[in-house]
Amino acid sequence: LKFGPDLIWNKIRNEDGGARMIDILRGSDERLLTHQDVAQTDNDNEIQEFRDNGFQIGDKDEINDTGNTYVAWCWDAGTSTVSNTDGDITASVRASPAGGTSIIKFTSNATDNQEIGHGLNAAPSLIIIKNIDATEDWWVIHEGCHATDPWNDRALFLNSTAAITGSWGTVNNQAPTSTVVNISNSTNTAPNDDTNDKIMYCFAPIPGFSAFGGYQGKGGKPFVHLGFRPKFLMIRATTTGRNWVLIDGKRFPYNGDMDALYANSNVAEQNHNAVDILSNGFKIVDDEIGRASCRERV
Repeated sequence: LKFGPDLIWNKIRNEDGGARMIDILRGSDERLLTHQDVAQTDNDNEIQEFRDNGFQIGDKDEINDTGNTYVAWCWDAGTSTVSNTDGDITASVRASPAGGTSIIKFTSNATDNQEIGHGLNAAPSLIIIKNIDATEDWWVIHEGCHATDPWNDRALFLNSTAAITGSWGTVNNQAPTSTVVNISNSTNTAPNDDTNDKIMYCFAPIPGFSAFGGYQGKGGKPFVHLGFRPKFLMIRATTTGRNWVLIDGKRFPYNGDMDALYANSNVAEQNHNAVDILSNGFKIVDDEIGRASCRERV
């Protein structure tokens, strides 16, 4: 790579196998599976080392088996890890404000209405939280999870196809600020309901580089304007049960292919064209993410 990755999300393409999430704060030897709710486990010689220009892999089937194909999506979260005391809970934070990406490791304290610093100097639009010590769903909190009230405590789960239902008690109806994210303990599975170690990934929009938002599915082939050519897309319906669709321009650089992988499933690459990637956004060409009356998040 042209940078040192701090967050790696990799998946086998041509065979069934779960997508692995590995970050520099937890260490290259610890993995989380995005299609499961389980705690982190030893990565068993899959990704061996973070390097300043890429990463080193081992010889396990999940990452480097002869004849198989793989993909890895990587993010740069800066060059140093600091102790962040901006919130009520002190956290280890590695952040790149220029890239809009931060990784936060903290220990929850089972107290309601707690703030945690994220280090981005801008309010994140997407927050992903996982309990790394115990079995618990992947919380995905997005500014567009509700059409009219973006931070109303609703959430999606990265390991599930379930639609948004009810109020989960995630951020205490408080939008993140340029310095902190608020987390709740108002339900038995809320992000701060216990005293376990958690990992949190925060993403803020950077004009011309990253964007987060929603669109109303209309059927047909709707166009979503971003203002730049995207290289990675994650799209999910909110009002009905659907897969987390992952698209990138490296596996299939030309429109007409664009086969999908699913974050919530261990199935191999799905042989259907989901989107056309354009110079200023993308066009939906598959009902999986463009069906009429379904509200989608990207």
